[in-house]
Amino acid sequence: LGSWQGRLGGGKWRLGNYIVVDDQGSKFEVPQEKARPVDPNCLKGVEDLLSLGDFNEGALLHNVRQRYFDDLIYTGIGSAVLTASNSHLSNLAALRYARYMMLHALVNPFQNLAGLYSEAKQKFYRDRSAAAGASGDESDLPPHLFSVAAAAYTTMLSDARNQSIIISGESGAGKTEATKRILTYFANLQRSGSAVHEKMSIEEQVLRSNPILEAFGNAKTIRNDNSSRFGKFIDIEFDSSGKLQSARISNYLLEKSRIVKQQPDERGYHAFYQLCAGARSLPDIGSMLGLRAAYDHAYTSVCTDIPGVDDAGMFEEAVECMDGLGFSTEEKNSVFQLVAAVIHLGDMQFEEGDDGSRICDAVLAAKMCELLQVSKEAFTNTFQYRTMEDPFSKKMINMPQDPASSSNTRHAMAKHLYSRLFDWLVWRINQSTAGKGGGPKKDATKKIGILDIYGFEVFEWNSFEQLCINFANEKLQQHFNSHMFTLEQRLYAEEGISWSHIQWQDNQEIIDNLEKRPLGVFCILDSECLMPSSTDQTCLSKIYNTFKNSKVVYKPSRFASTNFAVQHYAGEVVYDVLSFLEYLGLHSLNLSS
Repeated sequence: LGSWQGRLGGGKWRLGNYIVVDDQGSKFEVPQEKARPVDPNCLKGVEDLLSLGDFNEGALLHNVRQRYFDDLIYTGIGSAVLTASNSHLSNLAALRYARYMMLHALVNPFQNLAGLYSEAKQKFYRDRSAAAGASGDESDLPPHLFSVAAAAYTTMLSDARNQSIIISGESGAGKTEATKRILTYFANLQRSGSAVHEKMSIEEQVLRSNPILEAFGNAKTIRNDNSSRFGKFIDIEFDSSGKLQSARISNYLLEKSRIVKQQPDERGYHAFYQLCAGARSLPDIGSMLGLRAAYDHAYTSVCTDIPGVDDAGMFEEAVECMDGLGFSTEEKNSVFQLVAAVIHLGDMQFEEGDDGSRICDAVLAAKMCELLQVSKEAFTNTFQYRTMEDPFSKKMINMPQDPASSSNTRHAMAKHLYSRLFDWLVWRINQSTAGKGGGPKKDATKKIGILDIYGFEVFEWNSFEQLCINFANEKLQQHFNSHMFTLEQRLYAEEGISWSHIQWQDNQEIIDNLEKRPLGVFCILDSECLMPSSTDQTCLSKIYNTFKNSKVVYKPSRFASTNFAVQHYAGEVVYDVLSFLEYLGLHSLNLSS
């Protein structure tokens, strides 16, 4: 009897009895119920996991590992036919409108593999895709990012149907790089014009947006030096000939907490450190920004450097890309002033005054007013008072703040300013990548959407941001399950196909507990935000009372008194409600322009 028995030295597996020798030479016995049969034919590694001789965890892991050792980091997971539901079409007619869903697994090698994304490799997939498209079979393409892009492009043109590419995974999996490689593939399909054109082509503009988005939306984490801390959906329009016409980015879930607080060995957004390193090179406003070295500012002092990364050089690249996308000098200066203002906010300290808090450093306060172009009175009042509506008279009243409350207001302002700046940058980039006339093109035939989203997240400390990210992944998981299991098996039944019914875990109950009105978790948070007397603790108490008999949302054991847990499809996550309401905007700012 042959079995998968564990990993041996050198990353290899062997056939044998149930006595296993590990890398240290220790012997132990594998329980028979945990042993799995092995088909020798799958030991060498295959391109498509569905062609494995054995369908179990050991065979799957061995196959992916073997390909990884051979520098084959992409592995296919078949192509399933998905059919759009249309009550006006017969089943056979509906099949004519079917589209392929390609699934690929990637193991990040954390190094450059020669030729993996070269122009020659792109040409190979363009040519193979064109040949496969003529025969209607895209499954012959070797697994690669370019095969996914090529299949989406060919299917879009041949079937005249919009396509979507979903890129998901944990931090460090390579989502950002994968998105850039796919964008490069589409941009290189049919370059417009020649190099003598004075204006940059739309393809070039799409690629130029990446360094800007990375500067303002990416950060160093423990696992990834260039981690995207926001989600994005890129809508790419093509004309009838297949030429790229325009691109539009929709952003969401920017990690606001990172602006004011980072974990050890992590950084805030790259733009903070790049501006500190490169501000002096700005001819107009460099000295006016008043920035020092990154380690000398509170918001950027946790971890200042990334080995092998030149922040000043990266800043120059971001500025060049802004120039390439047509940013005016005034626009660029406004961006830099806002980033500098956010950095300076972290340095502000407060003390007790006769009537509310006051800013300790008057010089710093004056610099903030200059950067934000606001009056001294409006700026100082923001931290001195909290504006509330009297529940009886409905009049707005000023409540004096203590230094701790003023400090929280400072953090809230920093998050608000930076997130609004990021939204504006995305809007401004979209203005440049929209092509002539802006907006959707009348002659655009179809679109390909690229979704780059956080994977499921679970950390030692999980905030409202992790709750939103994991909820988004619950919805994606439900969409995947619906097409892979529910709709496919329904079609089998309608067509009279004989098959063994597949049982799968439905996560609808989890989604309902989070979003269903009126007593889902998000609905509770919404209602608490409308109550002036609400606190994080009252919010938590309401969650406990609402879900006291729930197995999905519950009070975890052996955790802090500010925690609640959610049993997600991927496992339990314990969330901390501290600052939930602050994040949701309970404490509004009264800063006027």
